[in-house]
Amino acid sequence: MQNSPQIIICAGKGGVGKTLSATSLAVYSAATAPTALIDQDGGHSVARTLGLAKKLPHNELVEVMPNLRCLVVENYKYVSINASKGAGWTFQRYMSQFPEDFGYMALADMPFDFFGIPTDVILLQKFLVLVHAFHRLKNEGVKRIIVDVEPTAGLERLLVNAATTARSLRNLNNQGKIKMSLLGVAWPDIAAYIGGEYIVNIEKYIARFEEAVARLTDALFLVVVIPKTLPIEQAFEIRTKIQGLGGRVHAYIVNDMTGASYESRNIVVLEKGIGRAPILFLGHYDELEEDDGKIEFLRGIGKKISNLVPTGF
Repeated sequence: MQNSPQIIICAGKGGVGKTLSATSLAVYSAATAPTALIDQDGGHSVARTLGLAKKLPHNELVEVMPNLRCLVVENYKYVSINASKGAGWTFQRYMSQFPEDFGYMALADMPFDFFGIPTDVILLQKFLVLVHAFHRLKNEGVKRIIVDVEPTAGLERLLVNAATTARSLRNLNNQGKIKMSLLGVAWPDIAAYIGGEYIVNIEKYIARFEEAVARLTDALFLVVVIPKTLPIEQAFEIRTKIQGLGGRVHAYIVNDMTGASYESRNIVVLEKGIGRAPILFLGHYDELEEDDGKIEFLRGIGKKISNLVPTGF
C-alpha cells in the first residue's frame, strides 16, 4: 500500500528480551527516519528500557526523542451508556467519547451481540487504538512502526480478534443497519447512532480498519528467544500461529547468549527447526550495558537487528 509505514513486530515469550529488541530497533531507526514505537505488551516496560524517568501516558503518541514517538496501548477509557444516562449526559455527549475509528466502541458498549460484536471487548478497545494510531502515523509521514506485542497467545488474540472485528463491521454494514433501524423505532439512542457520523461513514472506517489488519498481518515478524528449551519450543509455536494467520517470520533474535554449554544444544534445535531463516545472536544484556550509555547501548543493538530487515534501514 503506497506510502504506508513499514511495520516490524517483535514477538516472543515473556522475559526473552522482546522489549529490548523492539526498543533498540526503534532507537536506531529514528536516526534515519521518523519512527513510532508501539508498546502493546501488557508489561509496558518500554519507558523503563528507554531510561525515562516517568511512565508514559496510555493511548497517547508521545515524542520520547527526536524522530521517535511512543504509544503505550491500553484499554480505551470511556463512560458506559448506562453510566452516562445516570449522570444526565445527552447521547451526543456520550458519543463524543468515540471520535472517528472509535465509533465502533459505542456499538460494543450497547451490547447487541446479535450484530456480531466480538466478545473480547477489551482487546477490541486496544486494537482500535492501534488502528487510529496507524492512520495518524501514516498521514504524518512516519516511515517505520515497530511493535512490541504481548507474549505468544496475546499475538494470536490480537490478529484473530482484528480479523473477526473486520468481518463484524462488514456484517454491520450489510445487514446490521437494517436490524438497528427496526430497533431505532423504539430506542431513540439506536436511531441516533444510525444517523451519526460513524455509521454514515462506515465504509470509510471499514476500509481504515481492514487496511490496518492487512498491514499488521503482512508485517515483518521478528521472533525473539533466549537459548533455553522452553522459549525455543515456544518460538516454533509462535511461528505456527503467525503462519496460520497469513503472516511469515522473517528472522529470529537469540538474546542473552552467555556461552553456557547447554546453549549450543538448544541452538542446534532452533536452527534445524527454522531452516534457512536468518538468526542474530546477542550477548548478555548486563555485560553489554556496562560498556555504553543507555541510548548508545540501544542504538548499537538496534543496528545489529536492522541487518535482519530485508529492505534495510
